[in-house]
Amino acid sequence: MEDAHCAWLALPGLPPGWSFFAVLDGHGGARAALFGARHLPGHVLDALGPAPHEPEGVCRALRHAFLSADARLHALWPRGEPGGSTAVALLVSPRFLYLAHCGDSRAVLSRAGAVAFSTEDHRPLHPRERERIHDAGGTILRRRLEGSLAVSRALGDFAYKEAPGRPPELQLVSAEPEGSLDNMTCILVCFPGAPRPCEEAIRKELALDAALGHRVVELCTSTQEPPSLNTVFRTLASEDIPDLPPGGGLYCKATVIAEAYSEFCQASGERWVKGHNGAGQPAGTLSSSALDLEA
Repeated sequence: MEDAHCAWLALPGLPPGWSFFAVLDGHGGARAALFGARHLPGHVLDALGPAPHEPEGVCRALRHAFLSADARLHALWPRGEPGGSTAVALLVSPRFLYLAHCGDSRAVLSRAGAVAFSTEDHRPLHPRERERIHDAGGTILRRRLEGSLAVSRALGDFAYKEAPGRPPELQLVSAEPEGSLDNMTCILVCFPGAPRPCEEAIRKELALDAALGHRVVELCTSTQEPPSLNTVFRTLASEDIPDLPPGGGLYCKATVIAEAYSEFCQASGERWVKGHNGAGQPAGTLSSSALDLEA
């Protein structure tokens, strides 16, 4: 599976009635989708601030959130490795529904059983997308970008975001979402026994993340030179760590491990990280994937 999703029924710091949902469809691996599911809500919250201005300010915030999340993903992404994710997100306020999508992840708005609105896929042959691709020096072959990628907007896919002198939203592949809003009332009807967020599960999740972060620091300080990220991950995989997610185990925590590793390297002032091939590389370009779920 290369897909991921997130559902925040309440947004910290905002009044009741604000929620955020997203579905991400990864390609070339699940790393970008899992990163987006975990971190896109935080970028949305940062962009919204404590008093969102509706509707224009919220639309700008969603655009900024997608682009800033993509920039953060780029900072963690191993140089030269492929992979990305399309996304569709819904931000709910007490007054509006805000829909943002990037790529060919789709959403449909229905009224009285009929389609009132649906998103339009971001494909290379779409006139607006084609113009941006050509302006950035790209080509479209067999209906695909550079004969390979079937979508023209996505998180990740950084090999297509290297056109010099062009901002992120004008690269061959852009993470800039298209947005729509609607002022209809959204009513969600649940049966009496519908699952609710489990406070105990949330507490265990936060405790696990903290424990993994501490363990990463211990492993990095136990040797004269910091081990590579892959070495850290393999060491953790060999240990008996309680409360790991039953569906994916330690692999579900790859982003947590990578961020703890990156923060340690930055805090310790290390400029070079010893890669798994023995070659020195800048700390920002890890030789093994910072989000490698297949290590």
